[in-house]
Amino acid sequence: MERKNRLSPITIVLHWLIGLTIIALWGIGFTMKHWHIRELYAYHKSIGVIVLIAIIIRVLWRFKKGWPVPVSNYKKWEHRISKLVHWVLLITSLTLPLFGMMLSIESGHGINVFGLIIIEPHFMAGKIVHYSTFWSGIAREGHNLSAYILLGALVLHVVGAFKHHLIDQDGTLKRMLGHSINT
Repeated sequence: MERKNRLSPITIVLHWLIGLTIIALWGIGFTMKHWHIRELYAYHKSIGVIVLIAIIIRVLWRFKKGWPVPVSNYKKWEHRISKLVHWVLLITSLTLPLFGMMLSIESGHGINVFGLIIIEPHFMAGKIVHYSTFWSGIAREGHNLSAYILLGALVLHVVGAFKHHLIDQDGTLKRMLGHSINT
């Protein structure tokens, strides 16, 4: 149950599982793109599909339970920025893997999760071919844009967490680490 002084274990586990996985996937994706390390694609895509399941659970959990109650009374602008950043994190954590899956499908590679074929690749004359270069291009741009927006929101989120911990000293970070706090 979400309370002002303590968050539910489900909220905490989903937060850290998804957050750390997305950070790792962002790093792998950046490495693949800029250093052309093709061997990482299968891992990147497989982990991305799996984490999407946790992301969907988190979104449903958030809509069911609502947002956690703030630990303190913050200025109106701080509260608005916090809400905006949290919504951007939630939305881009969904759009990023969805665009990635769309890219994989439309470019003919299908969906493969650690060897388990979910959607078959599209072959013609023994070669993988696009279903649609137009839609794979849209998906590529959507995936890249979502990744950079998510990174920006993540930086703001981390800065906000440290502000709460170091400047406000209000227990917000401790609560997200699973501790009960005095309010």
